[in-house]
Amino acid sequence: MSELVAPSNGGPKSLVTKLAEVMGEVERVAKHGRNDFHKYDYATEADIVAAVREHMAARHLMLVPDVRRMTL
Repeated sequence: MSELVAPSNGGPKSLVTKLAEVMGEVERVAKHGRNDFHKYDYATEADIVAAVREHMAARHLMLVPDVRRMTL
């Protein structure tokens, strides 16, 4: 993988650059969730957070959960 670098002006990396770096480092997220009704597996929110947390923190990024609506 080619390494992403800071802008040529030596300034801080943009949010997009930092997120692209995280995407480049996280291979696959294991699918531990299961929808028995429709018969498919999926990556849970907890699986995704566990996979990206360390890589985001290394770039001074944080993930803030925000529940907008919950349906039962």
